[in-house]
Amino acid sequence: MVAPISSNNITRLRPAGEADTSPTRAAGAAAAPTRLPGGPSADGVSLSADASRLPEALTQGPPVDRALVDRIGAAIAEGNYPIKPDLIAEALFRDVHDMNS
Repeated sequence: MVAPISSNNITRLRPAGEADTSPTRAAGAAAAPTRLPGGPSADGVSLSADASRLPEALTQGPPVDRALVDRIGAAIAEGNYPIKPDLIAEALFRDVHDMNS
């Protein structure tokens, strides 16, 4: 059997530090935060060595072959870059198929 939804069995999520104003909580004492047995006593995060070096790597910019990009751009501007709509369409359909699989 499924219990009906009522104000007695709904738990609201509140931002940290916001008081619980529900009738059952307001009448009783404040509840202590729930901690799992053996769990950490404080929140924390640690980064791997690779993750720590990531911001330094990002300052160097993305790995782009600038000379190749410039050659393709010049060929497009001159009208010398071959455009093959059938190959473009096939690649797009293949990518969509791969994303949906």
